[in-house]
Amino acid sequence: MNNRMSTFLESDLFQESWTGELEEMENPYDMQGLKITYPVYYEVDLYKVEDDLELDLYLEYEVETNCSRCLIPVTEKVEDTSHFTIREGVELEEEEETDIDDIYYVEELKRFQLEDLLFSQIISSIPQKSLCKEECKGLCPQCGQDLNHGTCDCEQEESGNQFEILKELFTEK
Repeated sequence: MNNRMSTFLESDLFQESWTGELEEMENPYDMQGLKITYPVYYEVDLYKVEDDLELDLYLEYEVETNCSRCLIPVTEKVEDTSHFTIREGVELEEEEETDIDDIYYVEELKRFQLEDLLFSQIISSIPQKSLCKEECKGLCPQCGQDLNHGTCDCEQEESGNQFEILKELFTEK
């Protein structure tokens, strides 16, 4: 991957695209606890724009996790599309901020490690909340019964609106 990047940077081309798959062995980071199913498929579109590189990145992979409501294991397919500007130099001071959100600063463009950005994006694209199904009922908060497989005998408290008590703050006494 780095050879392609170097070749592109040294060429007269202004745009390059490629696809590939990341294998677990290529991962320089400790991501064992994330339970990513390899390979991770990626597509890269790279553009030379003035002194910067513009990069469009598409990732597709699966992650093994647990349902946030009932805790059963689920495998979730993740698709993520991102855009980055890769720029030489140091980060701008606060007063010099631009409208560009995703700027990735590197010492030298020719030393830019695409793999670092790929793994960083994999980590940040993992869903924080996963569900086994949209209508998952979760677990009983008292006995732990999986409510998707039946009800339990616990008395269910009618919670109503949990913010109802806040209305009392605004009533005149």
